[in-house]
Amino acid sequence: MKRGWMERILVGLLAIWVLTPAHAETYLLSTGAPINHPWGFGARLWADLVAERTEGRIVFDVVPDAVAAGEGGELEFSALSRGVIDLAVGSSLIWSRDVPSLGLFALPCLVTNEQELEEIVTSTIGERLFIDIRGFNVVPLAWGDAGAYVIASRSGPLDHSEDLAGISLRVPEIGPVRQAFTMLGVDAIAASPRQALLQMRLGMIDGSVGRLADMNAEPDLPEAYDTWTRWPCVAEPLIFAVNRDLWAQWSTEDRVIVGQAALEAAIAQAEAARILARNQGAVLEWDDVVFVDVTRSHALKLAQELEPIFYEWAGDVGTDLVRDAQAVLDARSP
Repeated sequence: MKRGWMERILVGLLAIWVLTPAHAETYLLSTGAPINHPWGFGARLWADLVAERTEGRIVFDVVPDAVAAGEGGELEFSALSRGVIDLAVGSSLIWSRDVPSLGLFALPCLVTNEQELEEIVTSTIGERLFIDIRGFNVVPLAWGDAGAYVIASRSGPLDHSEDLAGISLRVPEIGPVRQAFTMLGVDAIAASPRQALLQMRLGMIDGSVGRLADMNAEPDLPEAYDTWTRWPCVAEPLIFAVNRDLWAQWSTEDRVIVGQAALEAAIAQAEAARILARNQGAVLEWDDVVFVDVTRSHALKLAQELEPIFYEWAGDVGTDLVRDAQAVLDARSP
């Protein structure tokens, strides 16, 4: 799988070099991961498709790891809104700091798997969220997916809420997520992923919560952290988007090209992220890792335990939006 990504990337880069005319329009595209990661792969593919279909007239300069948007990408949405960044493949959870309704996906155990995420983003809920984003001078074009979250630990499987009490974990600085782990008895440590790796090597913490794709991309995980438990209580769709002023400058033909390319890249990107959790042993880089899924009954128990946090944050997200999202999921065929 990874060789396929890299082959596509190299072919795309060669095509851009061959096709780029002297009068090419070059724009800054921010993404939160390197190009050999599902997230960065989606951004690179979007750029490749646009360059190919405009014969190199429109070129996206892909800047990985959100380095154009402050540490952790916190400034990305603001920069996109102001036109400092032209385009982005951004995280709904990070962008929820600016667009509160995107915090819907951080509500504990609302969206527990990729099928439920698809139900939400392809429903009227997804369009309502896009309307909210448009209110900030940003044009959203497509939904991607950062993929499953896992807890990498040296404590064995953490698939029961009781397993979490008293252990120390690096937890992303996302309000509902941090509060959920704290309520379950975790000593939630605020640290960047890189800081967490160092703390794990020094034995200072028991594990780290993060995207499965991020952990799989690590070249050197600390020894003994050999159990990855999928955490079913948070989802993180990605958003392919353009600054509205730039969008208005393009011709209708170019908008169609950029928008269609975003849709195709988003589908491929989401599939690349999801296949890691779907075909664990065949795809994951770490042969000695034990991958554990929380059972449906235990996920329901987690949801019940975390209800106070769910309803505390539902007000910030929008109670009508949350209710309607729950109705979409309740209406799913069994």
